[in-house]
Amino acid sequence: MWIRRGDIELLLARGGALRDENSNNFFTRYGDRAAYETLLRPIAADHFTVSRLRRVIYPWCRDVGALSDHQVVARTIDFCLTGRLALVYRMRPDTLGSKIVPEQQAATPISSDIAPATPPPAPAPKAPQSTINAAAQAAALKRASDEGKPFCEVCEQQRAERAAQDDDEESELGKYTKKKADEEQQKPSKERASVVAGMQTPDGNKSSAGSLRVPREQPPDLPPKTQAAYDDVPADIKTHQNGKCAEAQAIASYERENGVLPPAGTRFDARNVRGPDSQPPPLGKHGTPKPACKMCGHVMKQNGWISETGYE
Repeated sequence: MWIRRGDIELLLARGGALRDENSNNFFTRYGDRAAYETLLRPIAADHFTVSRLRRVIYPWCRDVGALSDHQVVARTIDFCLTGRLALVYRMRPDTLGSKIVPEQQAATPISSDIAPATPPPAPAPKAPQSTINAAAQAAALKRASDEGKPFCEVCEQQRAERAAQDDDEESELGKYTKKKADEEQQKPSKERASVVAGMQTPDGNKSSAGSLRVPREQPPDLPPKTQAAYDDVPADIKTHQNGKCAEAQAIASYERENGVLPPAGTRFDARNVRGPDSQPPPLGKHGTPKPACKMCGHVMKQNGWISETGYE
């Protein structure tokens, strides 16, 4: 899993030694928690990246859906320190030659079978100043943008590879929900939900529902047990959206079919839905994980349910 952080890119990989012929890659394992804190702690502010971390550590942390974003990062650091995760950092191609990591990250490494760091190559000779006409270049870039073409084939290939890697890291419920979000995307805009939630009960059965499209002042039509669960949401976090979220609609559908609320251990995954013309991640939002709102998060925790895409 690659993570971009300023002038560097980070790779978190599960177990084993990591090898790479690229001399711009630096393989390391620190014995000092502060080094990992410096590199990984800022990630807690990025819901999308944290949702990817949840999938990476899920094999060793089955309750990861119940953790806050900051707790997910802390648990990731724990797994780095114990060697279950290996950390790789490398300079971004456009920043080679700048300082690699802050001094406080140069902690004493512990013994490891990970390949030792190799120094970066000597900087290439400075290329002569370009004679490309700036106006013509700008016009070409604008034309490519208007036509929806990538500016750089290499960048586009790397984006596709990252997207494929993200798909491999998805849980079965995540893949199911993403597929449902793609189906919802094809609906007319006036009928399209803005969020789709997938729900998986402990017996493996999956179902989905979209967020409710009703006027702001109109309350949702929920069956009695679901309504009672959302009525119990504390007033200080309750808004007009209470009970209208995709997760609430999935819970309501389950109660209508079975007469009871979903059992403890039920898992949820929510995805943003945007129109067919919207850009794919990382620039666009369609299909990206949506953390449970504070109201749904409260209901889930009260009933022993888990959000795989985290909580607000």
